[in-house]
Amino acid sequence: MVNRFIFKFHSAVALKISLVLISLGLFLLLNSCGKNEEFRFDTSYNKATSLDFLMAEYNYRSIFLLLYKLSTDTATLNNGSGFIDSAYVTGKGNNWIFTFDENKKVPDGSTRSGQIVVEWTAPLVDSGAVANVSFKNYTVNQKDITGSLIIRQLAYPALKYKVEIDSGVITKNSPEQSVVRYTGSYFLRRYAGAATTYNWGDDIFRIYSQAQGRGSEYDRFSFSTVDSLQWRFSCRYLSGGLGLLEMPDFEINQVEMEYPQLNECSGVLKVTYKIKPANGAIRKVSSQNLTIYF
Repeated sequence: MVNRFIFKFHSAVALKISLVLISLGLFLLLNSCGKNEEFRFDTSYNKATSLDFLMAEYNYRSIFLLLYKLSTDTATLNNGSGFIDSAYVTGKGNNWIFTFDENKKVPDGSTRSGQIVVEWTAPLVDSGAVANVSFKNYTVNQKDITGSLIIRQLAYPALKYKVEIDSGVITKNSPEQSVVRYTGSYFLRRYAGAATTYNWGDDIFRIYSQAQGRGSEYDRFSFSTVDSLQWRFSCRYLSGGLGLLEMPDFEINQVEMEYPQLNECSGVLKVTYKIKPANGAIRKVSSQNLTIYF
């Protein structure tokens, strides 16, 4: 009888201990999931679409600087020919063509081919200038680039511009064909460099932009400037502000882009992935650095 009582007592204690241990394990598991939930999210598609946007933004925005350099190059304008960023530039009056030899290496490190065709009413630094830009067999790093740009001068001599990119398409041909679609508009205002009219190198612009398109995996994106960016023409990258890239097809549907500090020339951005639910507070998932590849 005593042995049976002792056995039942030990069995009951063992059962209680087991239940306590199971409960404690479940508590720790749930608590751990709550603290580390951000690691369950896959941000690889967000990263890929972000890089597609940054690549497209760079390629179309860089066209403005080419035309601006031509506008301040009095020798090329007067002679009807010259070289700008490794392109052979020819033209007269309102019509100009930038021609890149096959896979020509240019100062930003990329290789380019084909032509950029410009029809303008006047050089961009002249009052009331309007330029229409198109492409002919134009490639950057073996990516085919098509679409059109319209550049309008909004103010003179303060120099304000609106740049509109229409139906931009970038086709990646390696390792398999994929397409990035891009449209957008930029507002630029010069706030430094006015004293040296024909020296583009010391010009600095404030830039506000909006854009939308689809990444190479057909994922939609839209971009807007949150805090105005700076474009120093001595550097090919933007700096000193914030942008927001939204991706409505993803659960992680926001990417905050923090550009490098003012006076820093770098193609590295800090991006923060976030979830913005239909109802509720915006939630941070993770952060990482992205390098612009064009």
